[in-house]
Amino acid sequence: MRTFLSQGGAVFLCVALVGFPVSGETGELVGVAKATGYAKINDQPLPGESNVYSGDWIRTEAEATVTVFLGSQERLYIAPKSRARVMKVEGRTVIALDRGTVAFRSAGATEATIEKFDILVRAKGDGTVIGQVELLNPTQARVSALQGPLEISTPGQSVVLQPGHSATLGTEAAQAPPGSAALTKEKKIAIWIVVGAGAAAAISIPLALRGGEVSPSVP
Repeated sequence: MRTFLSQGGAVFLCVALVGFPVSGETGELVGVAKATGYAKINDQPLPGESNVYSGDWIRTEAEATVTVFLGSQERLYIAPKSRARVMKVEGRTVIALDRGTVAFRSAGATEATIEKFDILVRAKGDGTVIGQVELLNPTQARVSALQGPLEISTPGQSVVLQPGHSATLGTEAAQAPPGSAALTKEKKIAIWIVVGAGAAAAISIPLALRGGEVSPSVP
């Protein structure tokens, strides 16, 4: 009888482990991630699709990408060789970039941040916006408005980035990039606005961000 119970317990445990989510289901459900190539969530291999919970870390290797479907208008894209954390903050989804490049499609409920620069990037005004955030090196980052205007906020200041423009942000040690047209500075963070057609050097934005791909089931 004891052997039977032990076997039954082992079977139950195996079934439970098969259904256990990669993220550990420790936070609020954010959306569904779809990976292409080798990626990880919380340092565990990310399967083709996986639920994403607030606080989860997502990392992509070379030639791998991850798209997180948040809803009908809200999506995240994590480029190759990138690392970011997805969080739910006061009803909004925030992607915190730690390395590489991310992009987001938003109608107002999704934002991006680089905590080491203390900046927040979000859609400005009505309509759907596509933005891109890159970490260029330890002292510089770049924000690009690929569709619609973006608002870049740092402590004590806010800059609106028009479509097709990009901004390079850096510490006081960073040098102004060639072609920069304006400079604002507050609390050791500088923002250089680069204007002109083609200033936003975009990654290859997938159909998922442009709205041309059918998304998995999302909450």
